[in-house]
Amino acid sequence: MSVAIPVHDMPNADYFLTRIINSLHQQTFRDFEIVITKTGWGMAKNINECLRRCKGDIIKILFMDDYMAYPEALWRIATQISDSKWMASGCLHTKDGANLTDPHYPTHDEIALKAGFNPIGSPSVITMQNGLNVFMDESLTWVVDCDWYARMYSAYGPPKLDLDLNVVIGVGNHQSTNNIPLCVKDREHQYIQKKYK
Repeated sequence: MSVAIPVHDMPNADYFLTRIINSLHQQTFRDFEIVITKTGWGMAKNINECLRRCKGDIIKILFMDDYMAYPEALWRIATQISDSKWMASGCLHTKDGANLTDPHYPTHDEIALKAGFNPIGSPSVITMQNGLNVFMDESLTWVVDCDWYARMYSAYGPPKLDLDLNVVIGVGNHQSTNNIPLCVKDREHQYIQKKYK
């Protein structure tokens, strides 16, 4: 397994990177590599570069401000994905790294994705077989995950849903999505709705 960690500049980056690495060191499943990239050319491009560098048969995406929820989480993911092409796990959220709130369980809704709404969750909930060769659209920022998931649906069908809460998503002002202007969000929603009619 490869754990793909695309990093970018954000407040408290050292804290987040330390937290994610510590959560990986605590995993009972040990057969994984950690792949960290920082291209500086946009988040989607950085994610794509990270995916291309992964050598494991399975790729677990994990954004740098997120982390594994408990020591058996990677083992659970590795055993659940089995012969599925891609899988979405449940997640929790945290603002302070201590209090875990708002459990999210991914659902299947391809129509919502094509309308720019995300029922699956952050890419940090995604695990996939290596070599699928469906990459993020590097011209997008706000709906990049919706578009990517919609194209994964088209190529490989819906993801397997693992409702176990394997990942903790860090939320707050540090998130790059909080700094996207409204005009960009509107433009991308119009783009994706026109693309998928």
